[in-house]
Amino acid sequence: MIFRILFLFVFVSSTVFPQSAQEIILKVQKKFNSVIDLKSNIIRVDNNSENLIGKFYYAKQDKYRIVFNYVTIVSNGKTVWQFNKKLNRVVITNANEEENSFSLKKIIFDYPKKCKAKIVTENKSKNNYIIKFTPLNSSLSFKWVKLTVTKNYLINQFEMLDLNNNKTTIKFDNIKINSNINLNKFKFKIPTGAKVVDLR
Repeated sequence: MIFRILFLFVFVSSTVFPQSAQEIILKVQKKFNSVIDLKSNIIRVDNNSENLIGKFYYAKQDKYRIVFNYVTIVSNGKTVWQFNKKLNRVVITNANEEENSFSLKKIIFDYPKKCKAKIVTENKSKNNYIIKFTPLNSSLSFKWVKLTVTKNYLINQFEMLDLNNNKTTIKFDNIKINSNINLNKFKFKIPTGAKVVDLR
């Protein structure tokens, strides 16, 4: 599964934490609509073992680019290219396919409609809130998702437990919003000689 869960960084202007998960979600949704683009450092950890460190870029309409040491994932909002330098292979999929989707819009707007949301009490000492999403039915392929919200209303961590009890944590650091990212960042040119696996 390709980082369908990832991603979500937003600031909310209020300086006082809302009293419910629903209030936080509404503010996150409102701010998300005002975000043109963002970039950050990214760390992906699977089952408590640090795996990948890299850079993340996002622009409206679900465009994104994730760059790790030997793996690059790019989407123009319609198509996803995953390039593995070690294997010299590019896998191409449709962005709207469930297992390959990395839609921030889906996470922010669809998950709240399809899940029960509540604030859990972890990390109180860090002045953070954690919102836990639990699916209302079997239409989503995870047991739960947790979003960490800082005192500045920045969502800087995402955790997911999938149906096979595999836990993935994605952390974001040094987030910069609306920095006028060149849209060429979300185009992908297949390297000469690379093996292409087109699953569209």
